[in-house]
Amino acid sequence: NDRLNETIKRLLSQDADLIVLEEFTPEGIEVATQGRSDYPHQYLLPRADTQGKGVLSRLPLDGARQREWMGNIVVEFGVTLPGSDTLHVCISTHLPPITMDGYRKLGSFLDTLAGELSRHTSRQLLVANFNLVPWSRELRNFRRLSGLKASRRDNADAGQANSPIDILNAPNLELMFSNDLECTGYSTVVDSSGKTIGLVGRYQNTF
Repeated sequence: NDRLNETIKRLLSQDADLIVLEEFTPEGIEVATQGRSDYPHQYLLPRADTQGKGVLSRLPLDGARQREWMGNIVVEFGVTLPGSDTLHVCISTHLPPITMDGYRKLGSFLDTLAGELSRHTSRQLLVANFNLVPWSRELRNFRRLSGLKASRRDNADAGQANSPIDILNAPNLELMFSNDLECTGYSTVVDSSGKTIGLVGRYQNTF
C-alpha cells in the first residue's frame, strides 16, 4: 500500500541481480519500465488477481514458462550465471487455506511441486508464498520432499520492529535453496512505514 515510486526506489536500491515481484498487476508495469536499464532481461505476467508475477534480471533468462497446477500459477526459468553455470528458479504462490479441505488441497499441491523440484539436478532457488507459518507441518514436509532449505533462520522474523506479538506477524514469504548453494545473507525489505514488503537473499556455490 506504499506509494509506487517509493516501492520502486526501495526495490532497486537492493542492488540485486534478480528481482521477483509477486501479485504483479498491470499497474506494476511502471516498475518494470523504470528498471529496464538496470534489468534488461524481464518476464512479466501481469494479472488482476493474486497470481501475477514479474521477473527483473541483470542476467539472461532461459526457457521461461508458466504452468498451472491445481489452480496455481507456477513460473520457472533458468538464469545463466557467470561461467556458463545455470540456476533453476521457481516462483509459486497459494491462497491462504481456510478450511480443512483447503489445507488438504494445499498439501496435495505442495507434494506435486516438491516432486517436480526434486527431479532437477541443477542449482535451485524457490521464491514462494504458500501463506503458511515457517514451522507448519505442511511446509516442513515440503522441504523434506523437495530437498530445499529455508533461508530464514529465525522463525519469528517479522521485520525491523520487535514486539511481544511479532511471532503472530511472521512473514509467509519464503526463499528456499538447494544443497549445492549456501545462503550468505538474508534480510527483509520494508516500506516507508516499516512494514515488510519483501525478502533479500544472497547465495553462493558450495564448491
